Amino acid sequence: MKKVLLLFFLIPSFVYADEPKYRYWSYGCDMYIYDFDIEHNKYKIYTRIDVEDALFGKYTSYLLTEGKLELVKESIYLLSSEDVEGDMELNFSDPEIVTMQSQKYGYVGLTPCDRESALQLIEDAEEYLENCPKDTIGKCP
Repeated sequence: MKKVLLLFFLIPSFVYADEPKYRYWSYGCDMYIYDFDIEHNKYKIYTRIDVEDALFGKYTSYLLTEGKLELVKESIYLLSSEDVEGDMELNFSDPEIVTMQSQKYGYVGLTPCDRESALQLIEDAEEYLENCPKDTIGKCP
């Protein structure tokens, strides 16, 4: 019985024990997914936007931001992109939170997202972006 109880309490540790490159992060997992591909030095940020306007009514639109990651020192990366002004630093030293910090945008902590939900948002965004411009909010066919 003690082994069963120990396993029950350790399950959350096993869930979060994977490397950051295999995890999806956010500060709002239902609207933003940060997909950091450390192995290939790149990242993608998928953003879901629920819109209501007079012309089309209610609909969902998606944005995609992409860029590069550069290892500065152990667990510290610089994020760069055409969409990001100035330096933005990512710190992966804490397995429970990724910190993003920049002079321009300040500081934010990203927490792990549920893998299935994150993959669903990414799939929905990729499908949307097949037919719609990457940087446009609006109703698409």
